[in-house]
Amino acid sequence: MKRCAFLLLLAWAATAVAEDGPSPVDMRLAEAGDASAASRLGHYYIGPNRNFTEAARWFRLAADSGLPVAQFQLATLLEMGWGVERNDVEAARLYRLAAESGVAPAQCFLGIFFVVGRGVEKDFEQAAYWFRKAADQGNAPSQSHLGVLYADGLGVTQDPSMALQLFGQAADQGDASGLYRMGVSREEGLGGVHDLVEAYMYYQLAFERSNSLDYEKARDRVASELSPIDLNRALDLIVTWKANHKGKLPARR
Repeated sequence: MKRCAFLLLLAWAATAVAEDGPSPVDMRLAEAGDASAASRLGHYYIGPNRNFTEAARWFRLAADSGLPVAQFQLATLLEMGWGVERNDVEAARLYRLAAESGVAPAQCFLGIFFVVGRGVEKDFEQAAYWFRKAADQGNAPSQSHLGVLYADGLGVTQDPSMALQLFGQAADQGDASGLYRMGVSREEGLGGVHDLVEAYMYYQLAFERSNSLDYEKARDRVASELSPIDLNRALDLIVTWKANHKGKLPARR
């Protein structure tokens, strides 16, 4: 999750900050208490000119003014202990504030906190609630996480069909976890569909999106059970999948 949080911070910074850095106008406005200007400064300091201590200072000013995006960003810094002392309870509080304002990544991270019991009591029903909020906004990681809860019957009634639907939604967005979960589903026959050729395809696509050793091991495990003909079929499916999703996927994580 640490790598995911860092990449998400950088993604927000890239969309919010001009390449030439914070303007003197933003600095004056932020020092006068302008939340939006303070948030822009925070994003600047998690960009190329990285200074997490300064980022946390400006995000805190904006978060204390009630800006949801800044609440989310400060929560992430608190969760990771970047520029501030790590504080899971405060991170959870800020994630909740941002989540209640509709910030999908905050809803996703809050759901994860409820799954693992970090900063809050473990509660799968609450996790499912927040994952669903984010999933309904198209947040791919949340779709995958919610799918796991449906597959295992945690916090929701067990529903393999719903799990497959959610894994598929995440996979179609190029989410590595969603692709991996589709591979697991095909390998284990979730929902009554057992297909090692498709399992190989999904594991390989997941590995290409993340370079996870776990995904590579899963791919190799399935490959050892495929005939040369079936392996070629799987490779053809990968080519077709990429062609069908060309130009539709976010940058590789």
